[in-house]
Amino acid sequence: MEEIYETAKNAREIEDDDYVHAVIGGVASHLEEIDALIEKHSHGWKKARISPVSLTIMELAVYEICHCPDIPTLVSVNEALELVKAYDEEGARAFVNGVLNAVVKEVGVDTDHAN
Repeated sequence: MEEIYETAKNAREIEDDDYVHAVIGGVASHLEEIDALIEKHSHGWKKARISPVSLTIMELAVYEICHCPDIPTLVSVNEALELVKAYDEEGARAFVNGVLNAVVKEVGVDTDHAN
């Protein structure tokens, strides 16, 4: 993961970012758990059928929801929806919203406060 992070950072000529660095490692280390939650709440959609853009955005959001207590749940969900709106097909936003809301409900996160 470190090599991927460094390559991406250098290719885009961006500065080091502690949040991005932590999230890349966090998602990678919890990917099985994250993807299981996404598949469970995708209502019959297999992971392979979900667009790579939506899947990656959901993986990031689910990681934040489950493992980043300093990030309010609503911020994670809303940011994910904005990313999907900007970078995926129009219908993807409703799908991602449904999956993320189901994950939030399952893990018992209070959506009015930070995790």
